[in-house]
Amino acid sequence: MTPALFNNRKFKMKKQLKNHLEKLHHLEEKYDFNGAISITNDKNILDVFSLGYSEIENQIPFISNTKSCIGSLTKQFTALAIMLLVEEDKIKLDQLISDFFPSYPYSNQITIRMLLNMTSGIPDYVIICMEERKLEANTKSFSEEEQYFFDLENDEKDYQYDTKRVLDIISKHQLNFSPDSKFEYSNSNYFLLGDIIEQVSNTNYSDYISENIFNKLAMKDSSCHALDAEAESYLFVDNELRKFSQQNHIGADGSIVSTITDLSIWAQAILNHEILSEESWKEIFNLKFDAYGFGWFKLGDWFYHGGLIKGYQAEIFISFEARIAMLMLYNLERKPEIGQIVMDKEGIWRSQLLEILKIR
Repeated sequence: MTPALFNNRKFKMKKQLKNHLEKLHHLEEKYDFNGAISITNDKNILDVFSLGYSEIENQIPFISNTKSCIGSLTKQFTALAIMLLVEEDKIKLDQLISDFFPSYPYSNQITIRMLLNMTSGIPDYVIICMEERKLEANTKSFSEEEQYFFDLENDEKDYQYDTKRVLDIISKHQLNFSPDSKFEYSNSNYFLLGDIIEQVSNTNYSDYISENIFNKLAMKDSSCHALDAEAESYLFVDNELRKFSQQNHIGADGSIVSTITDLSIWAQAILNHEILSEESWKEIFNLKFDAYGFGWFKLGDWFYHGGLIKGYQAEIFISFEARIAMLMLYNLERKPEIGQIVMDKEGIWRSQLLEILKIR
């Protein structure tokens, strides 16, 4: 390819990319997005914008440095921390968790790797607690949306836990399947991984993540305490806007607070395989049963994970082939009647983004 032809293609890609990013702005404005979005490559943030409010009552804008809960995106940080300990030869992926939880009835059948891949069969303590709450909610003749709000709002009382409490909850239930025979999403896996991190490192989960990830990557506005969130969280319930009480989760399955700026730094670190060795990153993105890696799903051409905790939501999409990531952080879910429509349109937009980047 001649230099002139190469430069012409590069110019065409830049123009198409600029126009395509503008389409995303229009899409999110049209469908009342409330939060912040970033598109970044492995070196630079290509576009970052925010819409709506972090606190709707007082019309405080949601901006790129607004701290908000990221829910289950926390699992990616937990997985990286485990891999750091593996690289330091302090634990092994195929080590039985009986070394850490000898009282748990099935601990001699389950390994750390199974927790990471969510193939352990351990039931989800969050779902167990939710089912108990549903019994209470059903006696109040709630609408479907009201019951959903009730479930999320009352997570707080069930997230006031320690290791003993969660082990007590899951120990009363049999495994959902034989270990390593299938995948099933369960928050219990990553809660237990957080406790393993604490036992092995002799420090608390928050300090370990801050020292070994946030500080190294200069993610200055991120923490492992949900109460640090600046944004409030909301939900439409029967067309009425409802506000959640403060979130106070502290577990390794969903406690991290971050900003769209910090999450962009995180995405760049993933694209560049920072902190960990190439071998460890390969382990992280090796999906067991083509379902789940170490904190990652695959959605079409993208590696993906979403987070939901008490009305706060976050999403990350990564393409290693295109060296690109899309991140979303929001505190108000769209109304049900448009939610699926927007998801479909965003999926088409992402597919078109990859097509544009193939011009390089």
